[in-house]
Amino acid sequence: PSTIGLQNGYAMNAPIKASSNPTAIVKLSITASTTAFLQAITVNFSGTGFSTTTLANITSNSSSGVALYNDSGGNLGSLVATSTGWTATTSNITLTPQPLISINTSASIFYIVVRTSAAATNGTQIIATVPTNGVITSNGNGPTSGFSANSFMVDTAAPAITSVNGNSGSANLTVNFSEPVQKYGGGNLTASQFTFV
Repeated sequence: PSTIGLQNGYAMNAPIKASSNPTAIVKLSITASTTAFLQAITVNFSGTGFSTTTLANITSNSSSGVALYNDSGGNLGSLVATSTGWTATTSNITLTPQPLISINTSASIFYIVVRTSAAATNGTQIIATVPTNGVITSNGNGPTSGFSANSFMVDTAAPAITSVNGNSGSANLTVNFSEPVQKYGGGNLTASQFTFV
């Protein structure tokens, strides 16, 4: 397991909004010594202020608060496993592919993905841990030691403009925000998204 290349791969407490889109929290590279089947993956969630209601409801589709996706060229691919729910009164969940997924000696890449709920509160920390032997295949289990991913932190504060800089007589302005932003639907902001008064 790793977080390399993920939003939380470079620092603790990467921001995640309430009612988030599916967001990869752990990257798994799974191989087998012979052809085998991925049977299940167990994940434990914790963090300051975390409760199972921090994440969206557990469902059998892409709206689930926790799910397993395959890789598509370094990005989230298709939903391949969900869960029937949290284990008893714990914050453990087991993701079970249906049908089982064939794996072999070439690495198969998967992502443990979370979606936050509308009720997620500002400052809540989300840490995913794949425990020892939490990845279950038909010819053995792994990893040999538990892996805790860098955390996400729920950020419910709206972005704000912190400064605007420009030179007299110039048509160019630099607008700085309190956090990274993009235009609705993705991409960089352009002058057409602003109203100057």
